[in-house]
Amino acid sequence: MQSRQESEGVYMNEKDDVVFQSKPMPPETQSSNSGKHQLTTSTQNDRDVARKKYKFNVIISMVVAFVFIATLALFGVQANWASVNNNQNIELKENTESAMRTSEKTHLDMIQELKEKIESAMRTSENNHLDMIQDIRHQLQNMTRSSERYHSALMRNISDLANVDDRQSREIGILHTEQERKKVECSKIDRYAFKSGNESRGVFEIYVSRQKVDVYCDHSIGAGGWTVFQRRMDGSVDFFRNRSEYVNGFGSITGEFWIGLIPLYNILQTAETFQLRIDLEDWDGGKRFAEYSRFDIGSPSTDYTLTASGYSGTAADSLAYHNGMRFSTKDHDVDGESNVNCADHHKGAWWYKACHWSNLNGIYHKVQPHLSNSDGTSWGSWRGSLYSLKFVEMKIRPNT
Repeated sequence: MQSRQESEGVYMNEKDDVVFQSKPMPPETQSSNSGKHQLTTSTQNDRDVARKKYKFNVIISMVVAFVFIATLALFGVQANWASVNNNQNIELKENTESAMRTSEKTHLDMIQELKEKIESAMRTSENNHLDMIQDIRHQLQNMTRSSERYHSALMRNISDLANVDDRQSREIGILHTEQERKKVECSKIDRYAFKSGNESRGVFEIYVSRQKVDVYCDHSIGAGGWTVFQRRMDGSVDFFRNRSEYVNGFGSITGEFWIGLIPLYNILQTAETFQLRIDLEDWDGGKRFAEYSRFDIGSPSTDYTLTASGYSGTAADSLAYHNGMRFSTKDHDVDGESNVNCADHHKGAWWYKACHWSNLNGIYHKVQPHLSNSDGTSWGSWRGSLYSLKFVEMKIRPNT
């Protein structure tokens, strides 16, 4: 519907969105109303302003309504979107959970399958290992049996060789013993085998207690074969020594020397019996000798007790008095005299009794006669106990 405002000459529809002016008034009306026109100009302006405000308010209301409707629509869209999203999230969650369950089940199936494969492989490997171990065990048993047979054969061979070696050793030992016996004293030594000297006298290497020892051999007297164990000739060696030195020996084999009680004892063990020869010479060139068909000394435990018997010769017997006596030195008094140390008193070492008839290891005096308690190299039954001889040599050889 349309409303009409005749006073203002303006027509507006009911929505107030169309405004138009009515027909123009006749000239006479206009002139009659000219005075009125000025009167209403300000009013007209106010009305225009009111209309503008009205239109502005309408527009604002429309905008507000539009915004309200848009907001409601947006809320609806958001609610719908949220619902959709919620449904999607639920569906995604369910799908994810289903996928996880499926994946977990798949993993479990894979793990179970892998576990079964590993267990199968382990059973197979264990069986293979057991077979290998059994095979190795059989091989070791075979090797052990072969080794035992080889070892038994080897031991038999070693035993046979040992028996042969024992026989050979015994045979060699016998031969070696015989050879050693031939080399332990001068009667078995070819006079042309001397290390030094001429064909009658010289130095030879023998075995004494399985040790090589140089001895002086004399082939110049009778049948020869004498082994020299003592010599005095120039006074170059001091014979007033202790027991240890007399036991082991001292001096020079080609000059003055004492072979030693132990080597002498060992040589005497190489034959059943030995004979002794003592060659003497005075300062006037006179020579004498004394031989004993039986000569021996005891073991170290007996202090090398003297055995001498069966005298023959030209110097008379000055050794029988000492038969059965122990060997005394200045530091080992085992003589038969209780009141004096014979070795120390007579400056020597001998088988003293109380005290001596011979003292061939006494001091070598070059002035004759000497008057110093019979301490020289004396043979009492020839030149007396106060006479120190120029030359003395004691030697042995086996009785034949």
